[in-house]
Amino acid sequence: TTHLRLGVSSLVLPQRNPVIVAKQIAALDTLSGGRAILCAGAGWSRGEYANLGQSFNNRGKRLDEGIRVVRRLWQADASSEVCFEGEFYHFTHAVFAPSPTQPGGPPIWIGGNSEAAMRRAIRLGDAWHPSSLGLEDFRRKAARFRELMADQPTSTPRRRIPIRARIRLSFDGSDPSAQIKGSPSQAIDTLKAYQEEGLDYAVLTFPARTQVERETAMARFAKDVMPAFSEKEL
Repeated sequence: TTHLRLGVSSLVLPQRNPVIVAKQIAALDTLSGGRAILCAGAGWSRGEYANLGQSFNNRGKRLDEGIRVVRRLWQADASSEVCFEGEFYHFTHAVFAPSPTQPGGPPIWIGGNSEAAMRRAIRLGDAWHPSSLGLEDFRRKAARFRELMADQPTSTPRRRIPIRARIRLSFDGSDPSAQIKGSPSQAIDTLKAYQEEGLDYAVLTFPARTQVERETAMARFAKDVMPAFSEKEL
């Protein structure tokens, strides 16, 4: 492809070495011609952290610092050495190359439905990426996100952080967990309702039993739903 963007929804960054993640995403950005996105989250499974021998309780702090590590490496001059000294991560005399194709590095979306994720997106992210919220839940959380945006200290540079949500769509209604069910016209109406509540960008997933079913649903969406929206909205 020449324009589709490549991302993950979402990477549990505290479970990984952020230096390696920075390198991997920079490589993907280079190979894709500047089309990579990093979506990072804190994760929710205490057992998963235990199985990895890592602390579940400080994952938020490690995520914050990991994001700073990634950005520090992406924004470094490839010809100079990089240093970082934090509570969890530190390195000196590091060299990072190649740099990402996108100036300053790929956008970093913050995944998660919690208020902590909202606050992290405002502090450190380029977008807030909630997942699988029904319209009523989305309406409530989007309103809270706007409140938090408005409460930013006046001493902090004001940035508009978009809401780029992951939503499940099922045309045949066979997936009870899908947030959007029904015909293409019903899908259009529901997506427009999300827009009215503050959705800037939809990341859609198509639950299916087989890859053929998934591709069929995607083709139907492209033909019957996408024309109702601009390219930047989906």
